[in-house]
Amino acid sequence: MDRYKLNNHRLSWIIGLIILFASSLVSAKNSKYIIYKVSSFVYKARTSLGLITKLRSGRQCLQLRKRIISLIPEIDNWSVTIIDSLGNKFVDINGEHLRIPASNQKLLTTAYALDKLGPYYSLDTTVSYRPENKYIMRGNGNPDLSENNIQALAEDIAEHISSNLRGDQVPHIIFLEEDRKYWWPNHWIQSDRNWEYGAPITRLAYLGNSVSNSLHDPLSSFHKTFTHYLSKSITNYQTSTKLPTNYLFKNNGQVISIIKSSPMQSLLSLSNSESHNFTSEVLLRQASKTWDTYAAITGLYKWLARYGLSNSTITISDGSGLSRTNKVSTNILSSLLYRMNYHPLSAYYFSSMAILGKRGTLSSFPGSNELNGIFVGKTGTLTNVRALSGVLKNNNGNTYISIIGNNVSYSDGLISRILVETSNSSYCH
Repeated sequence: MDRYKLNNHRLSWIIGLIILFASSLVSAKNSKYIIYKVSSFVYKARTSLGLITKLRSGRQCLQLRKRIISLIPEIDNWSVTIIDSLGNKFVDINGEHLRIPASNQKLLTTAYALDKLGPYYSLDTTVSYRPENKYIMRGNGNPDLSENNIQALAEDIAEHISSNLRGDQVPHIIFLEEDRKYWWPNHWIQSDRNWEYGAPITRLAYLGNSVSNSLHDPLSSFHKTFTHYLSKSITNYQTSTKLPTNYLFKNNGQVISIIKSSPMQSLLSLSNSESHNFTSEVLLRQASKTWDTYAAITGLYKWLARYGLSNSTITISDGSGLSRTNKVSTNILSSLLYRMNYHPLSAYYFSSMAILGKRGTLSSFPGSNELNGIFVGKTGTLTNVRALSGVLKNNNGNTYISIIGNNVSYSDGLISRILVETSNSSYCH
């Protein structure tokens, strides 16, 4: 047993003992959370020591590399990186070239959000009452906040007003919302902002601002829906919109209503499997604890650097990949997938992805039926950009693949052939 494996073996025993001890000290209700926190801490320690996520460049498969190159007509426009189950960079074709990743950017964002926020996080919308007849509504970007949810918030406020305020007391409902300058990443072009996939990123969002009136005036759309239901019971009230920074958490008063979002697993799936831009952008902001896009991106940069997944030349402009100024390499994306396989929350991460031939954006992906169900991953599409990164599961174990083409036409067929070749290949095994 080499030194690398020996250190891993010893540390695995230590992990088991720590988790067992921590679990014995807490109730069953809290044991899962404690186990997650301990496992997360140990994972970070192991990563910093290079014990479990160290990539190895010694074992390459030149035969498979040559075969893949023969499939690609314009090789300079493509990058392909394949890492085997042991961490060997099996194939590297232009792997260091920086390319527009499109929605493959979401793989970075969701890994970051899952690691920082954990599996039990939710995007709650709350209403708090303060003694000066104020009702503070604060959202966190729940992408599924429906009309029924908004109605419930209005009815809870109306009930509290009827039960606690005198007739001469005028309630004041305050909506907390971010400054308009933070609603869209700076590098999103105007034409994209006119469509649902480029909807504004607000804290209070009616169905993720996907309805037509919300695309340009989300506050008015939310306010109109809310007051429609509130006015059925309460006729004399005031409303206003304030910045969240004006209301500190500790001064928000008594919570009288709360709408919880779908669990973290669903949020990850909405981002990765369904490629929902709004959700990805919200997760980036929540993980970095700021709605300032630049500050949120800085948090992602630091996280990537901490885990050895960044260099000084990559460019991150948003959390969803809609910006054409994002630049990432297939080496970084495939390395991320390999490293996340060892993360204590890896099951949450990989189960959130699309499944070829089965689910999400890969449900109708062209190609051989033999790939159905054995490849999970994330697609990426912009004009003249096509990307696919994920995990191929076969008899040789997990294979981590990232493929990006820039300045290319519709190329799903080519990507499918690369996957088939990799899956069927007996080269170097």
